[in-house]
Amino acid sequence: MTVLKQIVVIAVLALAGTAAWFAWPGSEDPTVGAAGAVAPGRGGGGPAPVVLAPVAAGTAETRIRAVGTGQAVQAVTLHPEAAGTVREILFSPGDRVEAGSVLVRLDEEDQRLAVDLARSELANAERSLDRFEQLRPSGAASAIELDTARSALVTARNRLAAAELALTRRVVRAPFAGVVGLTDAEIGAQVTASSPLTTLDDRSSVLVTFELPERYAGRIAPGQPVAATTAAFANERFGGVVHAVDSRVGAATRTLTVRARIPNPDDRLRPGMAFAVTLEFAGLEYPAVPELAIQWDNRGSFVWRVSDGTAGRVPVTIIERHDGTTLVEGDLAAGERVVVEGVQRMRDGAAVAPAGAARPGAGPPAGADAGADAGADAGRAARPSS
Repeated sequence: MTVLKQIVVIAVLALAGTAAWFAWPGSEDPTVGAAGAVAPGRGGGGPAPVVLAPVAAGTAETRIRAVGTGQAVQAVTLHPEAAGTVREILFSPGDRVEAGSVLVRLDEEDQRLAVDLARSELANAERSLDRFEQLRPSGAASAIELDTARSALVTARNRLAAAELALTRRVVRAPFAGVVGLTDAEIGAQVTASSPLTTLDDRSSVLVTFELPERYAGRIAPGQPVAATTAAFANERFGGVVHAVDSRVGAATRTLTVRARIPNPDDRLRPGMAFAVTLEFAGLEYPAVPELAIQWDNRGSFVWRVSDGTAGRVPVTIIERHDGTTLVEGDLAAGERVVVEGVQRMRDGAAVAPAGAARPGAGPPAGADAGADAGADAGRAARPSS
């Protein structure tokens, strides 16, 4: 009996609580007013006032960053063209020189003597040929002697050219305008053709070589703009263009070698510096909506699209954000309208009416005209009086 009495008591208390709940003032359905009117946005008694904005079309940007190494637009290590003894060093490290400037002279006494001797032999050969040509008409010189004199003249000219070339090779000149580097050569040192004398760099521009993934092979081309930064000037960005693109993708790395050219008019950039290079590619086109239109729930992100005065939930995937505007992927088209204010009252199939204007950053309101004012008036008329 004790258990039965307990069950009966619990049942009676439950019934009493339910009755008290319904009898308590204000416990009626919150969506129904005193006169039986349905509250706006809760059951269809009147359209909910909302602020709308149009869907636009936007293009996503693909930004690629890569690290590369700089080099001079022209760079060379200078070597003597012949073995010899260093007689003069006519530069200091860091000097800016013009093309053709003499940088190093080797001993050249033997070569000058060889040039003088070759010139003397050439003069003798010319006189001999001239004499045989004068004697030939009288028969005092044979045709064979005349041919021999002509051959001797050609040989003498070749010997002089070889001697002059050997003399020229005793001088090391700058092949182009640039800045010379350090040198280990000393006056009196013996050098050979394999001995490095100094370096020469044309730093009017810096070439930065870096790697891109192979999927960009068809989208990169010379002339495309790039931006570069370096640790030496951390707060500056240096503009440039793609200078050259390799003709093949690396089989091992699956990357494409690209070289960008960065102008260096003030000569602050140096070969060998590390650069972070940024390139931007135009991507695919996506619907663009104000950031305020994006909502989230347990199923992910979505927007409320309004069509024919009715709201509908449209799932979207966020692609990119730009200053209050969000590019999304979803069933949206440019020109359609989405809710940016009043989303708290939204549900699938809810009747809505445009009201007011979008807040800054929410994009231009759609329907901000006579129709919007009428919708706002209708929303206000539908509210229950206090």
